[in-house]
Amino acid sequence: MDQADGGVDHGENEADAGKSMWGKKWNKRTVVGQLYKDRVQHEQERLIGEGLTPFAAYQPALTKVFEGLSEADRESCAEQADKWNTGSWPRELQIAYVQLLSQKHLHTNVQ
Repeated sequence: MDQADGGVDHGENEADAGKSMWGKKWNKRTVVGQLYKDRVQHEQERLIGEGLTPFAAYQPALTKVFEGLSEADRESCAEQADKWNTGSWPRELQIAYVQLLSQKHLHTNVQ
């Protein structure tokens, strides 16, 4: 989708208005990374096989999956981002996020 400035919309700016109750801002692109995690991981592994590091391969993999979705699927992800930014997240996502924060906290306090 083209933006008014002539650039391509990759969905990064959707959640600039505010963070969710968990302190994370969601946009349609980050929602794609969550909801289509298996596709992103498969594409990331393909790119790693071509010589990219896992870190360097993630964004291009996410972009490929995002761009491969239908306009309706992208809109659905944008709507989901709005829901997650203004309300509560699904239970399994809450658990995963708390575990991630706990690991970061433990790692920070050990050093």
